[in-house]
Amino acid sequence: MTMDEAARHRLREAARGALGDEGAEALMTSLPPYDWHQIVTKEYLDHRLEGVETRLRGEIQSLRTELHSEIGALRGELHSEIGGLHSEIGGLRGELHGEIGGLRGELHGEIGGLRGELQMSQKDLATKVAGWIIAAFTANAAVTATLFNALA
Repeated sequence: MTMDEAARHRLREAARGALGDEGAEALMTSLPPYDWHQIVTKEYLDHRLEGVETRLRGEIQSLRTELHSEIGALRGELHSEIGGLHSEIGGLRGELHGEIGGLRGELHGEIGGLRGELQMSQKDLATKVAGWIIAAFTANAAVTATLFNALA
C-alpha cells in the first residue's frame, strides 16, 4: 500500500488527536516520506555493489587483455621495422663501401696518371738539362779550342 499526501495528512491528524501536536510531529518526522518498499537495505546495496564490482573487474580484465594484445602487436611491428632498418642500413653500408672502393680506384688511377706525367716531366727536364750541359761543354770546348789556337 502506497502512502500519498492525503493519507499522510489523515495519519497526522489522527496522531495529533491521540498524541498531541508534539507527538504527532515526532511520529511523522520518523516516518519516511515514501513507501517502505523504496527503502534500500545494506544487503541490497552490498549485492548491487558486488555486481558492479564483478562487471568492473571483467571490464578491467578485458581491457588488460586487449592492452596486452595491442602492446604485443606493437612490439612485433617495432621489431619488424627495426629489422627492416637493419637490413636497409646493411644495404646502404654495402653501397657506401662500393662507392668508396670506386672512388679509391679512381683516386689510384688519377695518382698513377699524375705520377706518370711527373715522371715524363722529370725525363723532359733531365733531357733539357743534359742538353744544356752538353751545349755548355761544347761551347766551353769551342772557347778553349779558340783560345788554345789563338795562343799557339
